[in-house]
Amino acid sequence: MLSSQIESPSLGRGVPPSQIFRDREEVKRLASRLRKFMALRANH
Repeated sequence: MLSSQIESPSLGRGVPPSQIFRDREEVKRLASRLRKFMALRANH
């Protein structure tokens, strides 16, 4: 869902590709952190 939005030129709004890449990395980092957090909660 998110990747299709990023690749769609109509939703680019003139954002530089480097900015999009940075946002993607940030999303990945947050997702992995959230997964770890949920795993910890599931263990307790």
